[in-house]
Amino acid sequence: ERQAVLLRYFQGRSLREVGAALAISDDTAQKRISRAIASLQRYFAKRDLAMGAATLTEGLSHHAVRAAPAVLSAKILASAVAKGAWSSAALAASKGAAAGLMQKAALILTALALGAGLLETGNWARRARTLRAERQRRGALEAEADRLAWDQAAAAGRLKAAEGEIDRRLADAQPGSDAALEARISTWLGQIDRLKATLAERPGLSIPQLRYLNDRDWLAAASGLNLDSDERVRRALANLRSKAQARMALKIQAALGRYFQANGAMPTDPSQLAPFFDEAVPAEVLDQYAVKPNPFQGKSHPSPTIIAIKAPADLAYDQYWQIGTDLTVAGSALSDDVTVARRRYASANHGATTTDPALLQPYLMWPADPELVRRWFTADSGSKR
Repeated sequence: ERQAVLLRYFQGRSLREVGAALAISDDTAQKRISRAIASLQRYFAKRDLAMGAATLTEGLSHHAVRAAPAVLSAKILASAVAKGAWSSAALAASKGAAAGLMQKAALILTALALGAGLLETGNWARRARTLRAERQRRGALEAEADRLAWDQAAAAGRLKAAEGEIDRRLADAQPGSDAALEARISTWLGQIDRLKATLAERPGLSIPQLRYLNDRDWLAAASGLNLDSDERVRRALANLRSKAQARMALKIQAALGRYFQANGAMPTDPSQLAPFFDEAVPAEVLDQYAVKPNPFQGKSHPSPTIIAIKAPADLAYDQYWQIGTDLTVAGSALSDDVTVARRRYASANHGATTTDPALLQPYLMWPADPELVRRWFTADSGSKR
């Protein structure tokens, strides 16, 4: 088979000439050449260089190593005999071996040259695919950065409006007596103290993300609400938690993008994001989150997982935050809890549905008071009328 390949592709002989040289028929010569090409295909396939027979034969013809000129070979042999290096008999015997060795070397060099060329082509193809994927990824990140910048600008606008309202209220108080202004400020400070006292008495309502709030955030919460009932206090605290979680969500999303760029995959645990934040994030904060399946997975959001809070501090009023590299979703935690429970119930009961809180209890993500679930159904049905 090797002789057939050498005659066909290195010496450019026809099938008839190959058959005559090897004392075989044209068909037999073709079969030997085909077997040799198949052997080379298997050789390259084991090295991750799959190619068709046409590509391989074209490469063999293109990379064929030409034999040394006959005159040069004769001079080398004559010089060896003249110096007594070989006897004439040994020289004659060596000619056949040398020819075979040259043919083997030619075939090996050709295969190596062809393989190297194909390997380099494969490397360039892989680099091109990686570059295209990186460009698409960069485009998505730039789009998300634009969206975040818009959201940040909108949030800044709302904060400025709140600060303006506080300044306006202070200005309105000035025409009166200093006592009126002092009374208003004292009320605000008293409401801040009440909020913080509630967190101290009921630590389950506190989250470590509250560290990202500032004095203006607390003042806005205290001055804009009447905290004359437990329900209003819980709503105010839920608003503060939501603002703190929104700021943490921006940090997580940025860290997720950097992690994905560095590793080409999503983290399996939020703690793996620690080195990718702009500033150190305490472990107790990251412990508030978990890696969960992405319920929004699709063409627009291909990632199979997201980062989400493990559980809301106050199911009745809190939001459920879900964060990916290209999305951040915050909705009513109670609504998400009941919606997921209804879906799980239907899956377990052949598509049947129910609004009975007792039947939904085993399917909830987080335990919920049956009366709370019942009120949710009442409010939901009322909103659809």
